[in-house]
Amino acid sequence: MSITRKEEIPGWHVYPAPTPLVQAVADRILEMARTAIARRGVFKIVLAGGTTPAALYRTLAENDLDWKNWRIYFSDERCLPADDSERNSVMVACNWLDQITAPLPEVFVIPAELGPDQAAENYARVIRDARPFDLVLLGAGEDGHTASLFPGHQYPEEELVHVENNAPKPPSRRVTLSYGTLCDAELVLFLTRNFIKYGSPFDLPYQVRGTKQIGAECAWLLERSDLDEALELAGHYCPVVPRQLWLDCIAAFEETGHLAIAEEAAF
Repeated sequence: MSITRKEEIPGWHVYPAPTPLVQAVADRILEMARTAIARRGVFKIVLAGGTTPAALYRTLAENDLDWKNWRIYFSDERCLPADDSERNSVMVACNWLDQITAPLPEVFVIPAELGPDQAAENYARVIRDARPFDLVLLGAGEDGHTASLFPGHQYPEEELVHVENNAPKPPSRRVTLSYGTLCDAELVLFLTRNFIKYGSPFDLPYQVRGTKQIGAECAWLLERSDLDEALELAGHYCPVVPRQLWLDCIAAFEETGHLAIAEEAAF
């Protein structure tokens, strides 16, 4: 099942439940890591925070790998003490990095405990030399935010890393990679269990890709329950997607257990 206008619609991959979705993402990450290390000797990945990716990180931790050629970065961080359980770096450590043995990956944590301004300045120096990335993982909030980039907020386009002092969800002070930085990658994967309910579901990939900074291919990975909401929104928000195509895709999903909507169906 395909849509030919790939420049307008990113890849959509729908799975029947969290477990196969997480396994599909883990498999893709490991495949990309093997390819990147074979070609360049290093694999550079930007991690998403929040609760949704935790199961993915636990799955990655189950693999007995030589991690030393992995370089791990973060999409955003909350300005909290370094050991606060609400920090993205702490969540990743608990679910993945503290569970694996040496040789360990090289991890570049956002030093948000220094405060947003100092942390953003320090991390910009790290990111400037790290780009381009192989893979960027992102989540998507119900309000349409990703990383700590919030709809309606203005961010200087020239910055690699932004200070966010007015996040609508606590804590209000955060540090986040910019849209331009996030799209400076071979692939951006949106891993979400909640469909965007506010605004067009296609707005977020447009923002991440940007009009002047198109680089990464984008793909959405959703659970089956989200597809019902997508169908409800399709006629209003997605006129380029015929309703019958959604219906056909749902029928194909029910038969195969997996759905891909893209010009190239293979994930």
